[in-house]
Amino acid sequence: MIQPVAELQLNTLPQRQCLYAGKGYSLGAIIAMDNLVLECRSAQEIELNGSLKWVVRQLPAVSVTPLGHK
Repeated sequence: MIQPVAELQLNTLPQRQCLYAGKGYSLGAIIAMDNLVLECRSAQEIELNGSLKWVVRQLPAVSVTPLGHK
């Protein structure tokens, strides 16, 4: 019987994640804070298994009308 030369342990491979406040978040995760929304996306659009990064999402414009005014 031939013995394998190398063994691959999947739990030791780097994980694709975005880090925030000491926690790991996966692709597509969204964090909303006061006036800022972050989304975990691929660092390079052409890579399918590359690193991830936080991207600032644009908030939709909100029209505010003071009370009593029309």
